Amino acid sequence: MLPRPLLALAAVVLLLGMTSVARAQADRFRREYPVQALAVTDTDAELGIEYNYFGETIRRSGGGRLRYSNHFLQEYYQGRARGYIYHPRLLTYSAQVRLGLSQQWLRRDSDGDSSSSFDNDELLGYDLRLDFFKDHPLSGSVFARRDERILMGLFVDRYLVRTEAQGGTLRWKNDIAPMNLSVTRSKVEEFGINSHSTTLTDTLEYNLRHDIGRRSRTDVQARVQSIERDFEAETFRGRVERETELDTRTLQATNRLNLDAQGRSTLRSTVRYHQQRNGQDLTTLYWQERLQLQHSRNLRSYAEASFLRNEYSDGRKNDTYRAEIGVDHQLYESLRTHFDIHGRRTVAQITEEDRYGATAQLQYRKKTGLGVFSAGFSKTLDQVERTGGAASDDILDEALTLFIAVPTFLGRGDVIAPSIVVTDVTNTIIYTEGFDYEIVRQGRRTGLRIVPGGLLADGDQVLVDYRIEVDGDVSYIADDQTIYLRHDFERGIKGLSLYAQRHDLRARRIDAADDFGIVEFTDQMVGLRQEWRQFAFVSEYQEFDDDLGGFTQWRNRLEGNHRLSSRTRLGWNVGINKTDYSSNRDISGQDESDYRFAGVFVDGRFSNRGFWRVEARTMRETGRTESTTNGVLARAGFEWRRMTIEGGARFEQYEVFDTERDRVHVFVRMRRSLGRRPMEGRR
Repeated sequence: MLPRPLLALAAVVLLLGMTSVARAQADRFRREYPVQALAVTDTDAELGIEYNYFGETIRRSGGGRLRYSNHFLQEYYQGRARGYIYHPRLLTYSAQVRLGLSQQWLRRDSDGDSSSSFDNDELLGYDLRLDFFKDHPLSGSVFARRDERILMGLFVDRYLVRTEAQGGTLRWKNDIAPMNLSVTRSKVEEFGINSHSTTLTDTLEYNLRHDIGRRSRTDVQARVQSIERDFEAETFRGRVERETELDTRTLQATNRLNLDAQGRSTLRSTVRYHQQRNGQDLTTLYWQERLQLQHSRNLRSYAEASFLRNEYSDGRKNDTYRAEIGVDHQLYESLRTHFDIHGRRTVAQITEEDRYGATAQLQYRKKTGLGVFSAGFSKTLDQVERTGGAASDDILDEALTLFIAVPTFLGRGDVIAPSIVVTDVTNTIIYTEGFDYEIVRQGRRTGLRIVPGGLLADGDQVLVDYRIEVDGDVSYIADDQTIYLRHDFERGIKGLSLYAQRHDLRARRIDAADDFGIVEFTDQMVGLRQEWRQFAFVSEYQEFDDDLGGFTQWRNRLEGNHRLSSRTRLGWNVGINKTDYSSNRDISGQDESDYRFAGVFVDGRFSNRGFWRVEARTMRETGRTESTTNGVLARAGFEWRRMTIEGGARFEQYEVFDTERDRVHVFVRMRRSLGRRPMEGRR
């Protein structure tokens, strides 16, 4: 052991060293961030001018023509700056301001009548943000934004989106329960050639997190939101006007308790209260407990229970109780198995339903000499007991992915069509039937598909609320079975994938006077995908059949993606979907439907500063719906020193029923950067 004088000397040297290091860091920080009343660390600016022309001509076979044109010109100056006030730890800011003028010429011509108008207005856009005490336990930020964007895309009606938003956040960072409180107000205007909408949203949100060591974590979220939306559109079937008011209040608390140090076994508890006020007021109370146990590397089990209550303003009340116990096992890397026992009890106003049963699943994957083989099997047997008279049931927030050509069917049958409400995934935008989507009936199934030219693009995800009809006093066994096979060749016929799937839903041992509330169907599909070099071919054959009808569909698609040179790329696709409907279906119209489509795009760069793109698409449907959609889009841009020039055009043609629409959009944009000042006060 060292003598005490040496220990004291070592302590003094260490203290002096730490003091000198701290002083050096403080001196460096003061040099990099000097105290200033208003410090600007980064700036840049630009001048710009933009011209857009929108036009549409509507012709009807019975005579009559309507022509609409919109010339839109704006000139602006935009400046950006970042910095801090007095000290970065006190207040930092970022500011972007756009100032200018806009001129708009509108003209509308019809048979024997015409009108025009001119609007000259100031152009104001900004994005302002202040952050207070960023490194302090109590910090906050405020922001204000105003933006105006021109949209350019095929088969989407919107062309201009104007956004205004203001808000702030208060944060409290501490070791016990960090939390934040946010307030936001926004206004979004969407302008289309045939549509216009205004959405006002006020949101108050509170979040809290509490950790007890590494074993427990609690999250609390509270949210109050008010949405008002006005929408109007001209569709092929006439004018649509809709006003929507939606007020929601949500409080949710989630606690996760780790039962071991590694967090492999957990107990998760969730409680949520939700209140919604609109055309149909709804109050929801939800509680769930889920226990997850990790017994070994390959074996897990779980148990969960939940309660859901939905209360409506018309006095209806639905209570749903659920319970499930299951186990998952992974055998080597090839076989995964799942088994569970579950039950559900639903108590509605005049009906009660008990559903209990078991599910078994097998997933197999094996690497063979020719490639990878995978297969799956799932079977669910449920005993269903329903008592009471005929009634209806509400399905809320069913997630679907919608497409232009192929309908996506809702999960339940016997849907009451007027009750369907389709929204975006945030539940703020309500889409319009006939303008954004259309309803397709097939037997007792109901599907949705996109109408080209609305607000939805191919492959968009939506949420759907709807009501279904159910009968009381029925007992049966629901047999739900799915099997699929797939082989991906990696040798021999490299790039070939063969696959097949069959989904059956059957009702067995039925005891009911009328089985209208029971849906049975068979959905089977076989297909292949062949890839070679820069090509891909997909062919699928599907058969769908239920007790009132069905269809067969053959889908073929050929596509390619080619690198023509180091700066040029070509992509294309062509295909046909042919559908034959069963003659005994309960709908009218043609028994066949053909949907043909093709698309091509070419893009690239010239020199190192320019870019260009040309895209064309065509769609033609005959049979149940007679429609043709064609579109061409082209744009190019060039950067030279501090100057950027960009231009483009799109042309679209729609033929539906007895109406033809021709659309055109042309734009030219030019901007010049005024330079950038390097960071001041920094090394």
